[in-house]
Amino acid sequence: MIDVTEAVQKAKNAFSALHTDVPTSQLRMAEVELSSDDTHWLVTLAYLDDEVSAIAKHKILKIDASTGQVRSVKLRTL
Repeated sequence: MIDVTEAVQKAKNAFSALHTDVPTSQLRMAEVELSSDDTHWLVTLAYLDDEVSAIAKHKILKIDASTGQVRSVKLRTL
Protein backbone atom coordinates (compact mmCIF):
# COMPACT_ATOMS: atom_id res chain seq x y z
CA MET A 1 0.00 0.00 0.00
CA ILE A 2 1.26 3.48 -0.81
CA ASP A 3 1.50 5.93 2.08
CA VAL A 4 -0.07 9.37 2.37
CA THR A 5 3.03 11.17 1.07
CA GLU A 6 3.12 9.02 -2.07
CA ALA A 7 -0.63 9.49 -2.61
CA VAL A 8 -0.32 13.27 -2.47
CA GLN A 9 2.66 13.28 -4.83
CA LYS A 10 0.85 11.04 -7.33
CA ALA A 11 -2.19 13.33 -7.14
CA LYS A 12 -0.03 16.42 -7.78
CA ASN A 13 1.73 14.73 -10.71
CA ALA A 14 -1.58 13.68 -12.26
CA PHE A 15 -3.10 17.13 -11.77
CA SER A 16 -0.09 18.82 -13.36
CA ALA A 17 -0.27 16.48 -16.37
CA LEU A 18 -3.96 17.29 -16.89
CA HIS A 19 -3.82 21.02 -16.10
CA THR A 20 -0.69 22.34 -17.77
CA ASP A 21 -2.06 25.90 -17.49
CA VAL A 22 -1.85 25.85 -13.66
CA PRO A 23 1.67 26.49 -12.34
CA THR A 24 2.86 23.88 -9.85
CA SER A 25 3.70 26.70 -7.43
CA GLN A 26 -0.05 27.44 -7.11
CA LEU A 27 -1.00 23.86 -6.24
CA ARG A 28 -1.74 23.14 -2.56
CA MET A 29 -2.81 20.00 -0.72
CA ALA A 30 -6.04 20.90 1.09
CA GLU A 31 -7.23 17.53 2.42
CA VAL A 32 -6.28 13.89 2.31
CA GLU A 33 -8.26 10.90 3.55
CA LEU A 34 -7.94 7.14 3.38
CA SER A 35 -11.28 5.54 2.48
CA SER A 36 -13.02 3.55 5.22
CA ASP A 37 -12.23 0.29 3.42
CA ASP A 38 -8.53 1.28 2.99
CA THR A 39 -8.69 0.90 -0.80
CA HIS A 40 -8.34 4.53 -1.96
CA TRP A 41 -6.74 7.79 -0.96
CA LEU A 42 -8.94 10.85 -1.56
CA VAL A 43 -6.62 13.80 -2.11
CA THR A 44 -8.10 17.30 -2.42
CA LEU A 45 -5.86 19.82 -4.16
CA ALA A 46 -6.51 23.56 -4.17
CA TYR A 47 -5.36 26.00 -6.84
CA LEU A 48 -6.10 29.50 -8.06
CA ASP A 49 -8.06 29.37 -11.29
CA ASP A 50 -7.70 33.09 -11.83
CA GLU A 51 -5.02 35.10 -10.04
CA VAL A 52 -7.08 38.27 -10.35
CA SER A 53 -10.10 36.94 -8.44
CA ALA A 54 -7.98 34.92 -5.98
CA ILE A 55 -10.75 32.36 -5.64
CA ALA A 56 -9.45 28.84 -5.08
CA LYS A 57 -10.87 25.83 -6.86
CA HIS A 58 -10.57 22.31 -5.52
CA LYS A 59 -10.14 18.95 -7.22
CA ILE A 60 -10.52 15.57 -5.54
CA LEU A 61 -8.27 12.86 -6.91
CA LYS A 62 -9.07 9.28 -6.01
CA ILE A 63 -5.85 7.26 -5.82
CA ASP A 64 -5.78 3.45 -5.64
CA ALA A 65 -4.02 2.68 -2.35
CA SER A 66 -2.49 -0.54 -3.71
CA THR A 67 -1.21 0.56 -7.12
CA GLY A 68 -1.03 4.36 -6.85
CA GLN A 69 -3.08 4.75 -10.03
CA VAL A 70 -5.45 7.69 -10.35
CA ARG A 71 -9.01 6.38 -10.55
CA SER A 72 -10.91 9.66 -10.81
CA VAL A 73 -10.59 13.43 -10.80
CA LYS A 74 -13.59 15.48 -9.70
CA LEU A 75 -14.30 19.14 -9.12
CA ARG A 76 -15.18 19.77 -5.50
CA THR A 77 -17.86 22.37 -4.94
CA LEU A 78 -17.89 24.26 -1.67
